[in-house]
Amino acid sequence: MKNLGVPPTLLMENAGRSVAEAVSGLLGDVTGKRVTVVCGKGRNGGDGFVAARHLFAAGSIVRVVLMARRSELGGETLFHYSILRRLASTTEARGRLSIAEGSAAGRSPQAEPPSAVIDALFGTGFHGNIRGASRKAVDWINGAGCPVIAVDLPSGLNSDDGSTGDMCVKARLTVSMGAWKTGLLLGHGPGVAGRVEIADLGIGMRSGWAPEECSFLIRGGDIGECLPVRSPQVHKHSVGKILALAGSVGLTGAAVLAATAAMKSGAGAVVLAVPKTVYPLIGKRCTEVMVKPVSDSSEGTFSNASLDSLRDELDWADVILVGPGVGMHNDVHRFMESLLKLKNKRFLIDADGLNHIAADKALLRDLKRNTCILTPHPGEFSRLSGHRGPEIEKKRMILAKKYAKNVGVCLVLKGS
Repeated sequence: MKNLGVPPTLLMENAGRSVAEAVSGLLGDVTGKRVTVVCGKGRNGGDGFVAARHLFAAGSIVRVVLMARRSELGGETLFHYSILRRLASTTEARGRLSIAEGSAAGRSPQAEPPSAVIDALFGTGFHGNIRGASRKAVDWINGAGCPVIAVDLPSGLNSDDGSTGDMCVKARLTVSMGAWKTGLLLGHGPGVAGRVEIADLGIGMRSGWAPEECSFLIRGGDIGECLPVRSPQVHKHSVGKILALAGSVGLTGAAVLAATAAMKSGAGAVVLAVPKTVYPLIGKRCTEVMVKPVSDSSEGTFSNASLDSLRDELDWADVILVGPGVGMHNDVHRFMESLLKLKNKRFLIDADGLNHIAADKALLRDLKRNTCILTPHPGEFSRLSGHRGPEIEKKRMILAKKYAKNVGVCLVLKGS
């Protein structure tokens, strides 16, 4: 509207038509099928009015429930509602298009159960708890016993962080306008949104947007485009050499899993260095990975003595993975201190490697000597950043970006 001068009534028309098309795609032929559209007083409700009109035109029996009074509507929402009211007064609409509003909406009887319900109550501006009569509406939507199609996002879901209050619509299908909303991907979003379709509003979504204002969803096709095409002349030492420093007494599975995954992902050669105490066990489980036993502590962990036997491998490796299953012994901490003082290396630090950094923030200075990727889960990130778990889940993207920028690393905050 601001950058292109597109009238808001046209955007609402495109949005509502997209919802109607999605309902038709879900139900098949909508002729004679009953659809209830539950609308709020904002633009989300306006999209619902347009969807109701298009479904009526396609042959559906449409019931519109406006959870507000007509006097509360304004702008393009009132514009499309007025069209719908005039349409409902025609002879053609008798018995096939009905509208209940305000206090009458909650009392309006439903002759037969609907084939689908459209949730057009609340849109992207909603946060907090659903209140008043809308709570009964959400209860009815969730108990309708038929597919629920949410407009833009399920009512009750925060579009930015995926949080919900004490109740939220549970949709089978969500029609998101123009682009994904981050709340559909984070927190409770994936659990309540169902399948998500992106509606084309006919304007594109990048007009006037700077890249730093955007977030990006990575899909399989994006990864495929980034992977290089390998020449027929390559050999294992020319397509990725990984040194994995992992494992200790009682924590051997993490080492095996990490090294095997590195091999599976396409690395040419993987050397798994492990404390010599656990070498017999790990060596039997790794059939493709090269396993090297190194000097260890009396507790069966890495120690500074381990580094002396790894000089060649540290120079050989393109990437050094450290952390899975190394434990939190003092000898391991001194090992981490010495390792991170190396320069111009590429480190991927996970698991207990992260916990050692969290326990000694002085190690953060050493990260800047190298190129580092940190891969914490929320618990590890809490220890690194000092933020509590619930705050991290609510502000995943904000806190992850801030930490990565301040520390100078690439951060992969794991989760759904």
